[in-house]
Amino acid sequence: MSVIYPTLNSRGISCLAKSEHGVGAGVILFFTCLSAVLAPLAMGAVSDAMGGSKYGFVLATGFAALLFAGLLLNWMFNPTIWVFERQDETEYSVER
Repeated sequence: MSVIYPTLNSRGISCLAKSEHGVGAGVILFFTCLSAVLAPLAMGAVSDAMGGSKYGFVLATGFAALLFAGLLLNWMFNPTIWVFERQDETEYSVER
């Protein structure tokens, strides 16, 4: 995650108006922290329930596959392109 987190964070913040960047960064950070707590807890719970640590890693692999699928869909459909195009016109245009 350390490689893709800055990209995801920047893209998420950039979808918001400039005045909302701080709020967006806070929400992203909150859910990142929540995930950092709950994901290892879930891995441990699954490992204990199933009787082996490999099952926790299977869960982690499933989470990684979901992240990859989401990134792939984001790349294919580029759902935020209209947001960035609108911001280019309104917030980043050259004033004359």
